Amino acid sequence: MIAKNQICSRLRDSLLISAAVAVLIWTAPVLAGPTFGMSRPMANVQADLGKLLDCQWQGSDLYAVCSTKQIDGTVDLSRDPADKSIETVEMIALVAGYPQRRPAAEKSNQSTVLRIVAYLLPAWKNSPEWLTDALDAAAHGRARRVTKIGDLTVLVQRQKFADLDDIFATIVITKKTSLNDWK
Repeated sequence: MIAKNQICSRLRDSLLISAAVAVLIWTAPVLAGPTFGMSRPMANVQADLGKLLDCQWQGSDLYAVCSTKQIDGTVDLSRDPADKSIETVEMIALVAGYPQRRPAAEKSNQSTVLRIVAYLLPAWKNSPEWLTDALDAAAHGRARRVTKIGDLTVLVQRQKFADLDDIFATIVITKKTSLNDWK
């Protein structure tokens, strides 16, 4: 007959082993290297985002654009010349309809932007809060927002077109060190 302390010891050892295996399984993708959207080949990102946005990409293997009703705007991808990964993603999304507000479209666009960013930067845990605040700031004409996520810069700023009453936001995720392209 097995003593009570032996059972407890075996149970504890089993739980520790299970916990260690779970941690290894959970962190294996991180240990194996980056697998998030920004590090994937441009063709893969185009395929994945094309499904999400229900759009056809136009352009070349270095630069592509997709016009989509999912954000009432566009998504542009440019490839890093040094490799096949994405260098910059630029989205222009409706954030406030004028003169007639369109709350359902505005909320849907915001949700889609959050899904795109979650795909591109899955390790960025507070992205929903930060992006929601930044998109709200763009809708209400407040200052642009910039943050760093590792070696990437994320920018959200208001975009107003002269021939449209609606207000858009430009959302940029880039490896570039300068934001001079987005003044």
